[in-house]
Amino acid sequence: VESADRQRDQENLKRELDVKYDEWDPMVQSLRRNLARVASQVHQSEPLRVAIQHPYAYSKWDQVHEPHNIVDNVLVDDEQVYRTVSPEIDLTLADGGQCFVAQVEIHSGEPAPMAVEVYTSSHLGDWTLLSVFQCTRDLMQRFALPGEQICKYVRLRFPNNVRGGSIVSIRHVKVIGLVKGDD
Repeated sequence: VESADRQRDQENLKRELDVKYDEWDPMVQSLRRNLARVASQVHQSEPLRVAIQHPYAYSKWDQVHEPHNIVDNVLVDDEQVYRTVSPEIDLTLADGGQCFVAQVEIHSGEPAPMAVEVYTSSHLGDWTLLSVFQCTRDLMQRFALPGEQICKYVRLRFPNNVRGGSIVSIRHVKVIGLVKGDD
């Protein structure tokens, strides 16, 4: 029965692709090789060196009343948090070198984010929305990025918190991947 189903699927595919059917197997094999290569990179990945991409401006009130509430807190794995309205954290990877990015890891504070938007870029200011991940209330969450992401910069945007408000606390972020060089 399974063999007959497979045979019928092949015939339908042949009819559907017509003259392009001969390209089917080589393309599938190429896709398998590429996915195996990307999977190998994912397994070799480790936390990348990251830096805050640009100076952030803080209001006079923040500077006086919350002088320790700065974006740089997300680079240090300790109890300090960066707490602000819909935070957007722009990171430079490996001193601006090209990197394969496999995952992002978020350690949240209270209130935790409801979602994280992940953007990538190889040129300053030229952001591409890659994916939006729904967060849970877990203190640490890791999100696998789709495909093979090669970039120099990552933006993490947290539009709202788990309660529906816009103030979000982020304790620490990591970008997991491989340094590719300056290609």
